[in-house]
Amino acid sequence: MKINNKKELYIQKIDLLYLIESHIPVPESIYIKTKRSIINNQNKFIKFTKPEDITFLNSIPWIIEYNDIKDLSIEIISQMINELYNKKELLKSTIKPINDKEKLKVFLEIQTIELKIKSLQKILWYKKDNNRLNIPKKIKRK
Repeated sequence: MKINNKKELYIQKIDLLYLIESHIPVPESIYIKTKRSIINNQNKFIKFTKPEDITFLNSIPWIIEYNDIKDLSIEIISQMINELYNKKELLKSTIKPINDKEKLKVFLEIQTIELKIKSLQKILWYKKDNNRLNIPKKIKRK
C-alpha cells in the first residue's frame, strides 16, 4: 500500500519487497533504501521524498493507494478481489494457444493482478478485524 502526502510518498515494506522480487527494474536509490530497512515489521511504511522515486513508485499498478480505498466497505473490497480473481482466471485460460512473447506478456499481467489481490486482501483483513494499519503519524487517519 502507498500513501501520497504532498511531497512525500510512504510505501509499505512488504510491497517494496514484492517490487524488488518482481520483473520490474527498480531504481538503485529505491533498492538501497528498501534493502536497508526491510528487516523487522514489513507492514510499516518507508518514506520517499525524491521526486524521481515518487514518480516511479506511483507508476507501479498493483500498489494500492490508501486514499483510494480507506473509505470503501468490506463488501466493495471483496467484490474488487473477486473481479480481479476472475480476470486472472480468464487470462490463465488464454495462455495455451499463444506464442511465447504473448505468454510472457500475459504471465506478467497475471503476476500484477496477483499482487493487487494480495494488497486488497491485506486491507480487507485490517478492515474485518478492526485492526489499525501502521499509518505514519504525519498522515491523517480516517
